[in-house]
Amino acid sequence: MDEDQTHKIRPDFRALLSDCNRIAIASIISPMNEETIKVIDGTDDKEFPILIGGKKPVWWKGEFNPENPEHVAKLAEKTRLHIGTFLRLPNVAFLLGAGCSMDAGGISLAKIPSSIKAQLQGNARTLFDKVLQTLIGYDPTMKQEEDIDFNLETLLSRLYIWQNSMEGDKITKIALKDGADTLLEVSLDDLKELIWQLKAALLSSCNLPQEAERKEIKTHCEMLFKVLTRPVHLRRVNLFTLNYDTLIEQAADYIGANLIDGFVGTIERTFRPESYDQDFYYPGQTTEGRVHRLEKVLHLYKLHGSINWRRGKQDMGNPYGLYATQKPSESGKEDEVIIYPTPLKYGEVLGLPYSELFRRFASAIVQPQSVLFVIGYGFGDEHVNTIIKQALAIPSFFLVIVDPKAHKKFKTLAQKYYHQEDHQWGQIWSIAQTFKEFVGNLLPDIAEEEHLIRMRGIEKRIAQEDGEGTLPDQASEASEENDGK
Repeated sequence: MDEDQTHKIRPDFRALLSDCNRIAIASIISPMNEETIKVIDGTDDKEFPILIGGKKPVWWKGEFNPENPEHVAKLAEKTRLHIGTFLRLPNVAFLLGAGCSMDAGGISLAKIPSSIKAQLQGNARTLFDKVLQTLIGYDPTMKQEEDIDFNLETLLSRLYIWQNSMEGDKITKIALKDGADTLLEVSLDDLKELIWQLKAALLSSCNLPQEAERKEIKTHCEMLFKVLTRPVHLRRVNLFTLNYDTLIEQAADYIGANLIDGFVGTIERTFRPESYDQDFYYPGQTTEGRVHRLEKVLHLYKLHGSINWRRGKQDMGNPYGLYATQKPSESGKEDEVIIYPTPLKYGEVLGLPYSELFRRFASAIVQPQSVLFVIGYGFGDEHVNTIIKQALAIPSFFLVIVDPKAHKKFKTLAQKYYHQEDHQWGQIWSIAQTFKEFVGNLLPDIAEEEHLIRMRGIEKRIAQEDGEGTLPDQASEASEENDGK
């Protein structure tokens, strides 16, 4: 961590404690602008007591002062070492959510982004204004660059429900809220047009990076570079993402990494999930016939589809009828392979290719000695949360939540899942940083860390030999031995 950054953050520790010690300490590095750290007495909540702030983690020795920059820097260093230990586990996986794409121009569905509102035209824009005006008192004359404080997924869900309840092309009156004054006349054609334009605008917003934020792809490059420092003899790292964009693919191209993404081919890349079971090796330069494993290889699973996936004709060359293109779709009318944030998504995950991708997601994180880094995900998809819950039932599983509000997600997960007194659960760590902060501050370069550890060991031995760096405990032990002689 840079010296000018050490005074900007302070640690905030939360640990879920119980009689059977179901979960270990969770270390949270929180920004200074967070609310004042409080200590909650666990006596009021015997089942899920939460200790907040002012508590040193179990692996901290000596006094700890949150206002001391040296202590904070040392804590960050220790956290990096622990994350490095996680990266050396047999099974390592990342789950990336929308928060990982924000710096590159990505959008959040918590509000209706101004970029999506600006793309609506004609009758679709008129209907959009009327619906939100009735639901939340939206003012259509508000500034174009302001986001609308209404969940986009909620809006799409309501539009789909209305569409399914209508018959034919006739105009239907829909009750938006309780009360006769909230009836709205809607034609099926206008409703379909609004849904299509919203989906097309959402798709266009996922064509990242946006020009103004093009340099922000470097965070993805740095993450892949650091992850690839993991020892090559271990299993390949699995990258799972819920995002439609191609930031990971672009970053892999930039650093020269190979992605096994389920598609094979040169001219036309078709979906072949068996490719996930393949690996890359190259022959050695000796006559013994040995081969070496190729470095810079990662597995990528896009659980909700991608802006450059298409459906095509099923035949012998394309048994699943799926292929990937170089150019992302922006029309919204092409046969994309995307799970949109609508009520249909829970049924769509049961079909190909999503069922195969989710099966591999579940298989990857329920292996013994596994760690899942969840970054920028709000835990809003139950079909994803259910798989994570299954993994938490394994004692050797580690879940690391990285999010600016990670402590809230940590407490929610604990209260929701840690309720069986007689069960030994996995561990949850939570780190309150953005994707960019985590990659830059805490995600270690394993090769560099190992080099530093070796150098420090050499420096300690040299200092001890010179009699200048003997530790207090060692000095007392040495004096006792001399007295005994």
